[in-house]
Amino acid sequence: MDVNNTRERIVATAADLIWSRGYNRTSIDDIIRKADVSKGSLYHHFSSKESLGLAVIDTWTDHFGAHIAANLSDARSPEGNLHAILDAMVSAQEESGFRGCPLGRLALEMGDVSESFRQRLQKGFNDFSDLFTAYLEQAGIPEPEAKERGNCMLATLEGALMLEKVNGGGRVLRALIATMKSDVSLRLAETAV
Repeated sequence: MDVNNTRERIVATAADLIWSRGYNRTSIDDIIRKADVSKGSLYHHFSSKESLGLAVIDTWTDHFGAHIAANLSDARSPEGNLHAILDAMVSAQEESGFRGCPLGRLALEMGDVSESFRQRLQKGFNDFSDLFTAYLEQAGIPEPEAKERGNCMLATLEGALMLEKVNGGGRVLRALIATMKSDVSLRLAETAV
């Protein structure tokens, strides 16, 4: 069996279980059983459950970053790309059955328990906030305001995803995305004047 495929299968399995059950409710034995690998194979690739959890965070961040990149186009305006990022967030949730943000879930569970998790989660969230900030700056919003708005957009989306866990169906998220698009368009129109 290909070593890289084994590692990827372990991470994918752990990611799915942790997203569904949470980190603390997912055991190494659960991962081994579902990934159909031996304990030795898992520990060949990961020194601990924590190191596997950190790889899961990286996988989630990379996967979502790729999902967003697939929806962006250099031909679009910065405003169009901001709208595309927001649409990508909705489509990612639709694909997952509105399971919420895996980083958000893990942050609530582990963000104040493990410093290595906190740092890795912070980096993932910063990467997404920086996407918003970059396009806001490209559209002419000054850097301090763009950074503040980028952080606000991310925090608002995370809150909406949490509400979706209770309300379900995407209604809250879709309404919020429509409001955010309108707000972004209005602010960019002000900047253009």
